[in-house]
Amino acid sequence: MKKRPDSYWMQRCLTLAAKGSGMVSPNPMVGAVIVKDGKVLGEGFHRQFGGPHAEIEALRDADLRRHDPAGATMYVSLEPCSHTGKTPPCTEALISNGIARVVAAVQDPNPKVSGRGIAKLRRYGIRCDVGVMEEEARTLNRTFFTYISAKRPFVAVKAAQTADGFIARPDGSSQWITNLRSRTEAHRLRTQFDAVMVGAGTVVMDDPSLNVRHVEGRDPVRIVVDGRFTVPVTAQVFRPGVRRIFFTSRRSAQRYAGLVRVLTELGVEVIALPAKRDALPLDRVMTEIGKRGIASVLIEGGQQLSTAALNAGVVHALYLFTARKKFGSGIRTFGEFSVSFRKQLRSRRTFAGDELREYSVTYRKRP
Repeated sequence: MKKRPDSYWMQRCLTLAAKGSGMVSPNPMVGAVIVKDGKVLGEGFHRQFGGPHAEIEALRDADLRRHDPAGATMYVSLEPCSHTGKTPPCTEALISNGIARVVAAVQDPNPKVSGRGIAKLRRYGIRCDVGVMEEEARTLNRTFFTYISAKRPFVAVKAAQTADGFIARPDGSSQWITNLRSRTEAHRLRTQFDAVMVGAGTVVMDDPSLNVRHVEGRDPVRIVVDGRFTVPVTAQVFRPGVRRIFFTSRRSAQRYAGLVRVLTELGVEVIALPAKRDALPLDRVMTEIGKRGIASVLIEGGQQLSTAALNAGVVHALYLFTARKKFGSGIRTFGEFSVSFRKQLRSRRTFAGDELREYSVTYRKRP
């Protein structure tokens, strides 16, 4: 049988890992394949947070196929864990099952692992190679790597705009700029993030539910940012069903203490932060979100919140849907920028005439 390169099997790991999208956060997406003499003995991926890791799924799959993994190579898209968390350490399972070689795409940045898994396997005589398709593995789990290294969530801004660059008409109305296929893709995007964030203007104007429709997937945490506490407590975003977080200024929380109690009784977590003129510091907001185990945030606010987030330097990606229609005038997608940043096109797709462009965002350091 023709010997295939390590990259061939690692690509399979990455394909498997992606199946866990939207289900495993704040854990990483991981895929694993067990190979011996060019034959797949078993494969698996991390399916849901708290569930078995990819390596265990692959070993179980090998057992179901009645294959003995002893002497085989385990390909895995992230370094195997060596600590006990919600599940036992994967290194123990690889050692006890006689795995002879481990090929990992990238070292786990989690301080609880971070090279310890590979070191342990090597102590038991298992050959380990790290770095096969590392860049692709990091890209797949950019949310995880950002969350672990910065202790704050990976943040993306999503906007739907007309061909002439407007997100709403002059009166603020904006419903159905894009077509159904684009809106379906936007809901699929929601499933990939832990939380969706909107500002007061979006809640007051559109009263969004922020749930997932058109596709299957879990509803994200709903986050509202409103320094002046102008949103009604009867808004759909505050309805029970998922976790809800409301950020406001300390001054507004004191002024509207009765409304704070109403939201608290509804199960909404109210977080009051110090703010100048009730303008909440979004870098502090993201820090608080990270403390609560939320690894990714999709901002679906209007011009004000999206621009403020970019100016605060907290955005990592942009998703811009552009329709064919034009408004001629109205509210622009973004306001005035006070910082310098670079956006690099990562992908471009079309949906029945609409276009979706995904950009990565990097900020230029001040001299």
